[in-house]
Amino acid sequence: MLKSIIGHTKNINILKNSYNIKFPQSWIFFGAKGVGKFLAARIFARWIINKQFTDFENNESKFISNIFEINTNDNLVSGIDDIREIMKEMVLTNLNEGEKIIIFDNFDYLNINSMNALLKNIEEPKEKIIIIIICHNIYKIPKTILSRCQKLYFNSLTKEEFNTFVRNNNYLGINNSHQNLFDLCDGRPGLCKYVDKINITETFNDIDKMMNEKEMDYEKLFKISEKYKKDPYIIDYFIKYYLYNITKKNLLKNLDDLEYFKDVIYFFSILNHQIKFDLNFDIKNYITSLFLGFIKVIRN
Repeated sequence: MLKSIIGHTKNINILKNSYNIKFPQSWIFFGAKGVGKFLAARIFARWIINKQFTDFENNESKFISNIFEINTNDNLVSGIDDIREIMKEMVLTNLNEGEKIIIFDNFDYLNINSMNALLKNIEEPKEKIIIIIICHNIYKIPKTILSRCQKLYFNSLTKEEFNTFVRNNNYLGINNSHQNLFDLCDGRPGLCKYVDKINITETFNDIDKMMNEKEMDYEKLFKISEKYKKDPYIIDYFIKYYLYNITKKNLLKNLDDLEYFKDVIYFFSILNHQIKFDLNFDIKNYITSLFLGFIKVIRN
């Protein structure tokens, strides 16, 4: 079962060895979005349940009753009471039927108070309950939680591992139609599905056209901002990736221009800034500001 996980060999061995000795009940899987943290947690949870119930094979009922997957980016789970209610239900379930594993995905999307609602369960873990926290930005997790969890960093796949994933998941068509899927997705297999889903090639073409226009095309700009409504963090990554590569190529042609170099470094710092897309965030204003900075650097 664990062999189905592509890459992350070191982490999987740590989990297996820890489980066979003294397994911590609270874990944090962290790393960039799309590297495979949640999939690894799900498969590992199933591996644990399989070890306890060797008499059943391909029996989904045990997975359903013993593994709880919570996406904290879902509108149904957003506050302190939601987290407390989930943990209360976990405690009340029948623990005679083996360990219960709860996976909190996108945990860093919660506010601080909601995160801290889980603290008591981490400080005083109930027997047979394992908590796995999935986060993309570990710096958003309170130190009180970090200090009480075993942390495991997941990095991007190697090119060979990534290409294996692409072959195994019928993404070869995408790989042939786009520039370089490995570089585009930064070795993160979870981003592959978005390449066609959000039609990122169309967005890249719009950016190319805007570069060659004398005035800013706000219609194309607002068209891009509309795509942020689908998945702002993903589309923001792809757009920044493209802007970065265009700017870098331009910089290589103007290495002797010190002032231009300073402008590019400043723009790179803007691209590197992580944005929190909450309900009150003005996406149109953000996109306008980002592209005005980009066009200014490119046309200098």
